[in-house]
Amino acid sequence: MKNPSNPLRPAKWVELKYSVSRITVWRWERDGLLPPATIIGGKKYWKDSDINALENGDGTTRRTVG
Repeated sequence: MKNPSNPLRPAKWVELKYSVSRITVWRWERDGLLPPATIIGGKKYWKDSDINALENGDGTTRRTVG
């Protein structure tokens, strides 16, 4: 069942949004900075709310520049 208020975002979308590589997104997931992805047709997707939590500091991921 689709939830239009909380769409799924593909890994490529996350890569482009944060200007990071595919391996970085994989590491974020591996390290628990992103929740486990939903896999559909062999591709990874995250809920829009999970990405927003990452941005708002509500999640565990905090991107730092060092």
